[in-house]
Amino acid sequence: MTIVDLTIVNVALPTIGRDLDFSESNLQWVVTAYGLTFGGFLLLGGRAADLLGRRRILMLGRQRRSERQG
Repeated sequence: MTIVDLTIVNVALPTIGRDLDFSESNLQWVVTAYGLTFGGFLLLGGRAADLLGRRRILMLGRQRRSERQG
């Protein structure tokens, strides 16, 4: 899934560059920032699951998602 997320960002780069007037060299920073942020939240979620339990974190995420959708 992580590779798919980064692929989606790479596909969106031309639109991001056009809409925000970024140069090609600045677009690499978009990919880097996304990857670092995603990795940081992945580590945070893993640590929370270690401390609080995987099932509890899963149920919390499902609850938050259903609140946003409904």
